[in-house]
Amino acid sequence: MPDQEQQTKDLRIPLHVEEISVSRCEIKKATVPGRSGYGTREQLIDEELTQVRVEIERVPIDRAVDVVPPIRQEGDITIIPVVEEIVVVERRLVLRYIPSQVLNLNPNTFVCFNTLPCVPVAGTFFPGRRLLEAGLAEPL
Repeated sequence: MPDQEQQTKDLRIPLHVEEISVSRCEIKKATVPGRSGYGTREQLIDEELTQVRVEIERVPIDRAVDVVPPIRQEGDITIIPVVEEIVVVERRLVLRYIPSQVLNLNPNTFVCFNTLPCVPVAGTFFPGRRLLEAGLAEPL
């Protein structure tokens, strides 16, 4: 007997035809009230900052040269020659001084709490009058 009960439960009738109808309607006017406001939130800022400090030292030379010396690098010091052209009966280049530049990089970690603006937006859709009259929506 249990086999007959199982067979009747498993008995299914296949569908001959299955139909579906999909349509769209245009909504010209609907009411969508929204609410927005101004608020704040606490945000942790954890960034690594690098401070660059440049020291310039002027070394007086005051010596005549024929050509401008090239810019050169000695270790972490950049040497940029500064020349002055003096007009005399003949033309000479006089090396006045060489400023050297020392680049100091000091990595620091900057951590602080900051208040950042945020605008929450929430809305609810209210169907328009035409949808209600057409029976496509139910009143709330």
